[in-house]
Amino acid sequence: NRRGPSKMVKEARKAEEEAAEVESKKAKIEGAVEGGAAKEDEDEEAEEDETEAVLNDLRIMFKEKNGRDPTEEEVGMWMKQMQDAMGGIVDEDDDDDDDDDDDEDDEEGEEGE
Repeated sequence: NRRGPSKMVKEARKAEEEAAEVESKKAKIEGAVEGGAAKEDEDEEAEEDETEAVLNDLRIMFKEKNGRDPTEEEVGMWMKQMQDAMGGIVDEDDDDDDDDDDDEDDEEGEEGE
């Protein structure tokens, strides 16, 4: 029941080919996953750029109509309206409303009792 050298060589080559095929499939899957993540990042960046362009246009129109720049509150209101219209996609990094102050008050109230 001994295998000859040629049969062992054939089995070794077959194992190497199967391993290479597995590695190839693995690389394709990893590339697809990374490509999908890159595409997702590009989509998010495009949405952010588009949102910023709309906000800039609104700022210009507001200034032409009212003779002054919009306040941060007015810009925040526009962002909220766009967010509501887009289903929550707009990033509110530019909105300087500090909602965190409410959390601090709650913690102090609990500790003080």
